[in-house]
Amino acid sequence: MAFWGSEVTAAKSKVVDTPEAEPLHLSHACLGPDTTSGTDGWLLIHHGGKNYAVAHLKEGTAESCSLDLFIPGGKTKLEVKGKATMHLTGYFENAAADEETKERPAEAGSASAAKAKVNKEEEDEDEGDEEEESEEEEEEEKKYSGGRESGQTTTERPEVKGGSCNGRD
Repeated sequence: MAFWGSEVTAAKSKVVDTPEAEPLHLSHACLGPDTTSGTDGWLLIHHGGKNYAVAHLKEGTAESCSLDLFIPGGKTKLEVKGKATMHLTGYFENAAADEETKERPAEAGSASAAKAKVNKEEEDEDEGDEEEESEEEEEEEKKYSGGRESGQTTTERPEVKGGSCNGRD
C-alpha cells in the first residue's frame, strides 16, 4: 500500500491515472484549514463516463467524512463543486501483494498443522516420561516398605548413608 493525498478545489480538479493492479482506496475527505465559515462543497468523482457525488462538506457542520471507495484502474477525475477546498487522502491497494497475502494464510495453515503435530508428539513424549516416573516411584515405595502393599506400616527404616541433612557428618 502506498499513501495518496491531494488538494482539490473548484478551480483545481485532480485527474488520477490508477494502475489496473493498484486500485485507489479513497478513505477520507476534509475541508482545508483555511475554509471560511459557512463555505461548502460537493466532492464529485468522474469515472468510466459516469459522474458521482460522494460527499457534501460544510464548514461548521460537516467538516470531514470517512470514505471507503475503491477506484478501479483507469483515469478518474476528482472535482469540487462549490467554494470549499477539500483535502482527500487514501492509498493505492497493491493487488500483487494481496495475492501473496492470500497465499500466506494457506502456508500458515500448513505451518500451524505442522506445529500442532510437533506439540502432539511432545505431549506423547511427556506422557511416556510421566509413566516412567510413576514406575520409578512405585519401585522406591516398595524398596522402603519392605515389599508391602501401600497402606501397610513398618517400624524398619532404611539405612541412610552419607551424613546429615545439613552436610555435616
